[in-house]
Amino acid sequence: MATFNGSSKASFYAYLRMEIWENWKDTANNYTNIGYKLSLVSSNGWPYASGGSYPWSIKDNDVVKASGTISSYNVSAGGTFQIATGNFNVTHNADGAKWCDFYAEFTSSAHGYIDVYGGMHLVTIPRASIPTLSASTVDYGGSVTIYTNRASTDFTHNMWASFSGETVIIGNSYTTSASFTVPLSLMNKIPNATSSWGTIYVDTYSGGTFIGTKTIVLNTTVPASIVPTITSKTQAEAVTGIFANIGGYVQGISKVTATLAGAGTYSSKITGYEITIEGKTYTGASVTSDLLSGSGSSTITYKVTDSRGRTTTGTNDITILAYTQPTLTSFSVVRKDKATTTLQVERSGTFSHLTAKNQATMVIYTKLKTATDWGTAKSSVNSTTGSYSEVIELTGHADTSSYDIKVVFYDEFTSGNPSSATLSVGTEIVPMSWSRTGIGAGKVWEQGALDVGGDGFVSGNLTVAGTGGNVYTTSKKPTPAEIGAEVVAVTGQNANGYYIKFADGTMICYGRKALGTMAISTAWGSWFISTAKSVTYPVAFVGSPASLSVNMDNTTGDIAVWLNALTTTTTFDGYFARGQSGTFNCSMAWMAVGRWK
Repeated sequence: MATFNGSSKASFYAYLRMEIWENWKDTANNYTNIGYKLSLVSSNGWPYASGGSYPWSIKDNDVVKASGTISSYNVSAGGTFQIATGNFNVTHNADGAKWCDFYAEFTSSAHGYIDVYGGMHLVTIPRASIPTLSASTVDYGGSVTIYTNRASTDFTHNMWASFSGETVIIGNSYTTSASFTVPLSLMNKIPNATSSWGTIYVDTYSGGTFIGTKTIVLNTTVPASIVPTITSKTQAEAVTGIFANIGGYVQGISKVTATLAGAGTYSSKITGYEITIEGKTYTGASVTSDLLSGSGSSTITYKVTDSRGRTTTGTNDITILAYTQPTLTSFSVVRKDKATTTLQVERSGTFSHLTAKNQATMVIYTKLKTATDWGTAKSSVNSTTGSYSEVIELTGHADTSSYDIKVVFYDEFTSGNPSSATLSVGTEIVPMSWSRTGIGAGKVWEQGALDVGGDGFVSGNLTVAGTGGNVYTTSKKPTPAEIGAEVVAVTGQNANGYYIKFADGTMICYGRKALGTMAISTAWGSWFISTAKSVTYPVAFVGSPASLSVNMDNTTGDIAVWLNALTTTTTFDGYFARGQSGTFNCSMAWMAVGRWK
């Protein structure tokens, strides 16, 4: 209770006393019932009595809360006279707080006008409940508990929420808490994001009376499980005819066309497609790979990305059939004993049969050594076994003439670039023959003054006058290059280069390889090196080559060559080095010397 004493009237020695107290509160209607008592107090030893009509009033913030009149009063010496007592209601502010400025006044004929005033805080009335959450962030599809923190057990609450402009009804008549599961469908409102937020509204009621509304923000996130889907992922042979004829992908021959389709979830859109084939990633929903370089099982990886940045991957496995180009492994020609017009041709080779569906063809041509046209094939044979070896006889080759014999070996993929080799066979072996212009020794004469078939042995000195004035004697022997001599078993070529097989087992392989644009940018001490460059010999050596040389040319400066140890009979690897980093358009020429038998 608060008591306020007013000022005394100096001439009449009396003052007005106002006593104020809080009786009870109406929470639902947000007001306090105030009790009051207004008294006239004597401030000296004189009694006072008066009759008439004397008004009084009590105000709060200039609003009259109670008033009346009295017809008489009697104040004993030093005593108190009660003018009025009662109660009135004071409405609180919207937040339940209230400050009161009370003012009372009384007028009488004996004391004239006297007043009293004073202020006080009323006890705050609890208003709308202020909610809290069990978690500030929750996944869509997850649940959160809303605590009302109500101020009165009479309060109940209706709850609803708003997310990205969509209203969600949570429920009504909750007392202390409510469980709210965030609908998954709300993710349709954020197709381009993985998180958002919403506002939860808590309406407080006392009985059926609405008291107020409080809000709280809930952060929401898209669950990690919400990702786009791959609706289809397929691949097919990109090179016409290969899959239909072979029934599979072929190493170094096939390309893959891979196609990918996907769909977003909860209104997201597919924004990116990636397909990885043999370690190389291609961008797009339909892509065609480079030539397949590996063999065996290979995994194609498909990936879609949606507008939320979420991804999904899938894989398909394909089988790549191992493949190498057909290779001639041996080739020889002799005249048949006692039937010298018949040539005996031995040839063999290996190829990739690709489950017996790749057919290789070996063809034999012959021509007079002096002719330029090979004419029609003398023999042609097909095989699907992976290797072929046979000796055949070709009739009708005059023993008085020399012939060139060529073997051509190709399969379904190399008919335009076959492996081939050429040998020559001389005339029949005879002790001696004559013509009007020359003599043949060990063979039938065909050319020159002396046409020798076989080795020559001279017990005395031999002098040969060569063209261009060169004179060769026993003490000054000509080089093979000077007299055009060669001892060759087989020559040939394929896509990997050229080879020469000598009768003594020596083999020379050589070729040229265009490297295209090549970066020499990896630091290596004070130098910079390229990635490894690999070269495959056209024919395998029986052991590591005895020597290897590489020459490199480019248009932007000298490049040093460094080679790895020659540890393989079929390939060599090289790194190219330079004192400065850069990118170069290069090619290289190489030659390896070793043995084929």
